[in-house]
Order: sequence, then C-alpha cells, then structure tokens
Amino acid sequence: MSPHRFDRDTAVRRLPDGAFEAELDRAWWIVVGPNGGYLAAILLRALIETVGDAERAPRSLTVHYVSPAHEGPVRIATKLERAGRSLSSHGLPTRMRLVSPVASASTSSPTISSIGRK
Repeated sequence: MSPHRFDRDTAVRRLPDGAFEAELDRAWWIVVGPNGGYLAAILLRALIETVGDAERAPRSLTVHYVSPAHEGPVRIATKLERAGRSLSSHGLPTRMRLVSPVASASTSSPTISSIGRK
C-alpha cells in the first residue's frame, strides 16, 4: 500500500551534512503561500528523524512564519539545544527559499503521572 499523499508531500531526505531536504508542492498553497500546517509537518518530520528514538515523541512545536515560502526545494537544519534524561529541546533553523521560519520543539519519553491516582 502506498503512503497517503500528505505523507509523500511532507517527506524529508537526510543530506550528507546532517541537514534535511524537502520539496514544497504547490498543491498545498492557500492564498499567497503554503498552508502553515503543511510546513509544520515537514519541520516535524525532520525533527523526528533527527531524534531517531520512538520513545521520545514530539510534545510541543512552535513555528513563527516570517513571510510566505516559495515552491521548490527547502533545506532544514535541526539543532539539539538541550538533552536531558527525559526531555530534549530542539531548534529548527530553516531556509525555505526566501523565507526563514523559526521553529522550536520538545521531545520526551513517556512518563507516569501521579495525577488522578488514589
């Protein structure tokens, strides 16, 4: 079974220098540029690939869009800002043709909460 179109259109490829590359598809455009959720999904895929640990799932993602991105190839560099035993913080400086969205994210391993226990 082939992946859904969204999976294909948000795929990233690791480059030899550790950064990632993706292709912005015009099919995801709204008004003057690509849908923000579409761009966020691409950034999140690069983060997940960088972490490489299924136990450390994404817990938060913040993206600031400075201006509309343009169709074509994009380069995504991820940077581990802080790694702890259970929580890691990441920066995702990105160059999407003439625009540089800035993103930050956190990943962590699952924890058992004492909230709601008797």
